[in-house]
Amino acid sequence: MERRGLVNMVMLFDDEETVALPEGVHLEHMSVMTVRARGSKASWKVLAGDQIIGRLDRWITGRGLRFYAATAYHPTTGTPIRLEASSDMSERIELILRAWYDPESYTPHSPW
Repeated sequence: MERRGLVNMVMLFDDEETVALPEGVHLEHMSVMTVRARGSKASWKVLAGDQIIGRLDRWITGRGLRFYAATAYHPTTGTPIRLEASSDMSERIELILRAWYDPESYTPHSPW
């Protein structure tokens, strides 16, 4: 797998940090949902060129901590590959990209 440079800097919301994206990768905002018990949730499609390679879901805990759940899509079957969650959004985007390039090396994680 070739390593791509970080060239795009994207501001997701006015209240968030700027996120660095790998070359050729961009996000398409899907939705923002407010869930009373768990704070707000936002979702993005992760695209390489014009192909959807994954999905990123953000939720904010009652304490204001942000977590990102990553899902990559198998490049030939389109089957979702759930990946572990993290508080580092850029890292989750890189993980989606790696899983999309080499899906056989990732074991799907349970959503719980």
